[in-house]
Amino acid sequence: IDLIMIIAVLHHIPLNKLELYIEEFRRILRDKNSEIIILEPCLLNRKCFKNWFMKQFDKGNYIQNEQSYLTHFNKAGFQTKTISSFPKGFFYNELLFKAHLN
Repeated sequence: IDLIMIIAVLHHIPLNKLELYIEEFRRILRDKNSEIIILEPCLLNRKCFKNWFMKQFDKGNYIQNEQSYLTHFNKAGFQTKTISSFPKGFFYNELLFKAHLN
């Protein structure tokens, strides 16, 4: 597999199981040129209302901040790069990043 796209899934996975998913992504990627593109709701500094809203009303119980998402992939041997973090409407923040094998 050359590319995995993950859109608004990780924040539904308990943190103690997230490493298992990331290891499976690593296993199925073909080579070091393969990558993962990830788009997730994200807790951002200075966005208190949006952070509160997401925690209260999103069905995913594991929304994280940018550094936390990146650290999970880095610990599993991926290099990560933030592409963008941005508001989504009035109530959400989104983080778009990519990860590829070291």
